[in-house]
Amino acid sequence: MLEVKNGLEKKHVSLKRVYVDAAIRSFAADVTITQIFQNLETKVTEAVYCFLNEEQAAVYTVRARINGGEIVAV
Repeated sequence: MLEVKNGLEKKHVSLKRVYVDAAIRSFAADVTITQIFQNLETKVTEAVYCFLNEEQAAVYTVRARINGGEIVAV
């Protein structure tokens, strides 16, 4: 879920596409989820991405591509 903030107001950003690639090995799974959002705001905004995952799941890499730039968190 991706939200943008405009002062105290929060709005959700439209999700255009989702791609999922998964490999299951024994008791673990390696899943890559690609989500494409379209922000229709006309001015610069702050965006917040919320991870909605299971209690025993772990996120080990996040890659965000925005206007030709890339942010990577490992």
